[in-house]
Amino acid sequence: MKKIFLILLFCVFYTIEGQAQRILSELRRYDLKEVELRTIRKVKRKLRLPKELSVGTIHYFVVTFSEHMRKGNPCSSNELLKYLKLETNPIGFVYNRNNYVILAKTSYRGNVFKEYSPDYFKEYLYIKFFTEFKPQYIFLNLDSRTKNTMYLCYKDNEIFIVYLSDNNEKIICKPLSDIEDCDWLNASEGLFDKL
Repeated sequence: MKKIFLILLFCVFYTIEGQAQRILSELRRYDLKEVELRTIRKVKRKLRLPKELSVGTIHYFVVTFSEHMRKGNPCSSNELLKYLKLETNPIGFVYNRNNYVILAKTSYRGNVFKEYSPDYFKEYLYIKFFTEFKPQYIFLNLDSRTKNTMYLCYKDNEIFIVYLSDNNEKIICKPLSDIEDCDWLNASEGLFDKL
C-alpha cells in the first residue's frame, strides 16, 4: 500500500513539474541573442541610424493565464509557469543609451496593448531595471490588475513580479515566493479573448 502511494505521489509531482517545464521548453526554441542582433540591424536600417550608434533591445513574451488564478492558489514558480500561456513570439523595444524607447511593436491582434509615453509609463525605468537585473526571460503579463504594466521575470528558476509603483517613480520587484496569494496577478478569466 505504501509503495502504491509513493508511486502515485511521484506521478503527481512529475505531472506538475512537466507542465511547468512545458513553457520553458517552448522558450528555449528561440535564440534571443540572434533575435536581438537581427532587430537592431533592422531598426538601424529602417530608421537610417548610423551603424556605430549604440542601441539596445529588450525582448519579452506576451503571456496570459490559461486558467484564472483562484484565491488561495499557492505562489510558487512551478505552479505559476504551468498556468502561463504564450501569446506571441518574442517582441520588444529598441532603446537608446538614455534608455528611451526609439521603436517598439505596440499592437497584437490589431489591439494596442502598450503605449510608450515616457511621461506616463516611464519605460526607461523598466529598461534600466532589466539591463541591471538580467533575467533569462521576460513576460508581459497582459492579464495584470495593476495600474501600470506588469512583467514577470524568470531568473535562476524563480519568477519575479516587476511593475511600476502607482506614483510612477520607481520599479517594484518582488520574488514570487514573497506573494501570499497569486489571485491578484490576473484580472479575470478570458480577458485577453475580449480584446
